Amino acid sequence: AVYNIAGREERRARAALSLGRSGSPLAVEQLIQALADASPVVRRNAARALGETGSPEATQSLVKELLDGESDIRSEAAEALGRLGHQGGIDPLIDSLDDVDPRVRISAIRGLSEIGGQEARELLFWYFGEHLDDSVTFPALVDVLSHMGDHRVVKPTLQRLDHFHSAAVRLQLLNSTCHSLGAGGEFYRLLSYDEDRRASTLARLLRRASGALARSAALDVEVREQTGEGLDRMRRAHDAENLDWMEEAALQVAGMVRDGLSATGRRPYEVLSIYLVILALETFLGCRARMDLPEAREIFVAVCISRIGRLVAELEISESTVGEDSNSLDDSNSLEE
Repeated sequence: AVYNIAGREERRARAALSLGRSGSPLAVEQLIQALADASPVVRRNAARALGETGSPEATQSLVKELLDGESDIRSEAAEALGRLGHQGGIDPLIDSLDDVDPRVRISAIRGLSEIGGQEARELLFWYFGEHLDDSVTFPALVDVLSHMGDHRVVKPTLQRLDHFHSAAVRLQLLNSTCHSLGAGGEFYRLLSYDEDRRASTLARLLRRASGALARSAALDVEVREQTGEGLDRMRRAHDAENLDWMEEAALQVAGMVRDGLSATGRRPYEVLSIYLVILALETFLGCRARMDLPEAREIFVAVCISRIGRLVAELEISESTVGEDSNSLDDSNSLEE
């Protein structure tokens, strides 16, 4: 009998999710009624499903659940309001950033990030700055802001890596940092590989970075030679599984690139993304917490060097594009003359 009840409950929970994706106007009313279902699983799925309907009618019911201190689906309601993105749900989400329940605070953060846009990002970054020492919400804030493309979280995130004792949280923060640097989910992807596959992939990343820097016209010949030697030392250290030497060589390569770009007299905005990666690498290498994460050490360092190589290569591409535009303008002027 218990199994049958559980089976029926599971079917109703799945049905709630299906209703949310159905697009039927009748589904909204059914899901609103399901918010009061006897089953907590059905209630949670009904709240999630309402967030998928896109219906403004769902907002009022979800706000009611969010503001009800006795409701057990407040977190689901907050994230659903974010997915809906309707005006009536924004203020309750902002108010919920200061809720006593940390789960609701985290869901409000994620809900506001779902709404997106410059105003939501600035609000979340302001909240981030005001709650740097809140170990509960900090990882969630870093996660959503990094996915919103906010580079300002990079340094404070790495500076606080030592504050977290959980290896899982540290890895999450490093993955978010890599996301902010433009590497997407590469950190977690590499971490998921077995040892042999990870080693070969990291070696390939370093070879590509070496090739990109060696070919770059953005650096003078001497700097290209020096970075090539530095990356060769990195590869040898990686092959020898000597993380200390690998990090030392990476730091030298990053410094060479920074000094080489600075010597060309480039405007700061042209190389800002490269300097950000270098800053991230330097800050990471100053964290004691990295010593407990050997796989993360080699991955983060390799991802940073790989990003530097790609960004320097993109700098050269952007220069050629500007040159082509300039030539086109000159040709146009010649025709007019």
